[in-house]
Amino acid sequence: MQRSILLLIAAVMMLGVSTMTTAHAGTPVALQCGNVLDPAQASLQGEVTLVIRDKVIERVERGKVSPEGYAPVDLGRATCLPGLITLYSHLTVTRDRELASHFTSSAAKTLIALKHAQTLLRDGFTTVVKAGEEDRYYGVIDLRNAINAEIYEGPILIVE
Repeated sequence: MQRSILLLIAAVMMLGVSTMTTAHAGTPVALQCGNVLDPAQASLQGEVTLVIRDKVIERVERGKVSPEGYAPVDLGRATCLPGLITLYSHLTVTRDRELASHFTSSAAKTLIALKHAQTLLRDGFTTVVKAGEEDRYYGVIDLRNAINAEIYEGPILIVE
């Protein structure tokens, strides 16, 4: 139950951050959180502001602050979480693995991988380590390159 609540919070936060970055594209942002989870301390650390420029957290400040030149985004009492990492994910696999591996084109598998990667990002996973795929045409590598080039939104993909 507690894990489900944390995943729900992460998903809501990722949707909020996605909306916030779209609304303030190119503008530095001060993301004001009601709480932040510190996994190292296994505790909530109270109100903080994440100072973000070009999708990179520059610093974390105690309390809700509005640095000059940064668009404030107050998330109220929402709790911010660090990005989650999945170390084992098959991005091209569908419910019917047999069908996906033998009767689906490389292009279709790549589109399936894009959908799965974006779903993982919305669920709070900012880094995905891809397990071996059954696509010899390197679609997931092309997907990683497209995400890195900001053609598509997605998590950091660690693939070979």
